[in-house]
Amino acid sequence: MPSFLRSTPTVIWLFLIGATVASWLLGNDFGVPGVSHSLATTLILVVAAIKLHLVGYHFMELRDAPWMLRSAFNFYCAGLLVTMLVLYRL
Repeated sequence: MPSFLRSTPTVIWLFLIGATVASWLLGNDFGVPGVSHSLATTLILVVAAIKLHLVGYHFMELRDAPWMLRSAFNFYCAGLLVTMLVLYRL
């Protein structure tokens, strides 16, 4: 296996690409058979929150930040996801 595939940023980047493709497949005009629009939207929002968390931790280097900043970012990600889901369901 090439050495660049063993680095954490590359693995995270490949996961982000896969998550983007999965979100696109869920949200395109054709949809996924057996998945309602409501469930697809909820899954897309959850994937977006996971991507936000991964980018913050691995590419903005919050994993090495003080614990208070990491905690604030975690609460921000969770709060944003909950807010988006609640507003979507209204």
